[in-house]
Amino acid sequence: APPPPPLTPSPRRWGFPPVMAAINAALCCCYAVLMVPLLSVQPIAYVLYSVGRVCLWAQFFAYCAAEFGFAHYGKLAGGGLAFGSFISLLQYAALAAVLGPLRGDFFAVNAAWCVLALSQFAAVYALATRLRTREGAATVAVVASAAKP
Repeated sequence: APPPPPLTPSPRRWGFPPVMAAINAALCCCYAVLMVPLLSVQPIAYVLYSVGRVCLWAQFFAYCAAEFGFAHYGKLAGGGLAFGSFISLLQYAALAAVLGPLRGDFFAVNAAWCVLALSQFAAVYALATRLRTREGAATVAVVASAAKP
């Protein structure tokens, strides 16, 4: 397969964890921009959110295919989409909180989403550690099998 274009966030070029961290950073920046009370910066948030969400799901599907193959791809993708849709229902509770007790102030909800997105860096780090450990174990196994007479 030909290499991806230079600026494409591609797991083939950089690996899954760095690309996932970049996507998560875009979503964090989106929520941070939404906390700014100026309407003139809102288009930046729209672009960050649109690109971040599309890349997030594309990365999810690519990771499922790379990690587990296509034997159970439909089940994994469907399960991930179902889980994501249930989590997305929290947006209704957040909107109800803004329109009710918070009296139209979106700052607290956007700050909560930002903190939640920041916490996802721990998951990216755990994935990077797991992949690094697995690659190290595979290298040791290859070297050990090559050393056998």
